[in-house]
Amino acid sequence: MQQQRTIGKSVSYTGIGLHLGKEVKVVLEPAPANQGVVFVREDLPNCPSLKAMASKVVNNERETTIGDGIVKITTVEHILAALSGMGIDNIVIKMNEQEFPAGDGSALPWIKLIQTAGIVTQDAPKRIFKVKSPFWIQD
Repeated sequence: MQQQRTIGKSVSYTGIGLHLGKEVKVVLEPAPANQGVVFVREDLPNCPSLKAMASKVVNNERETTIGDGIVKITTVEHILAALSGMGIDNIVIKMNEQEFPAGDGSALPWIKLIQTAGIVTQDAPKRIFKVKSPFWIQD
């Protein structure tokens, strides 16, 4: 049985957002088992958080945006791809702007950051979702 994973230590990355052009600092922090991927907007009053879930997607034209009516986070696709590819289940992602830095336009800067932080296996089974039948997404 596969176990859940988080990062080993806090790491940060600063860069410029692709669409809004603002400088943003992102801090990745370890999270406890079963927490999932949680974004925290430190630039907003009370530092609201938002859990990464498909039901939170509010836009996917030219970028993927998640939100809940209070918190909005844009261009999450590269960090989420890196987390998935590296097998990270639980992490806190703090940021001081709404848009992720563009980096080189890929998930590679995030993969390198995760590698720098290290990966820790947690004492909880990984949740595995199986697609049981085909599904289509069309415009």
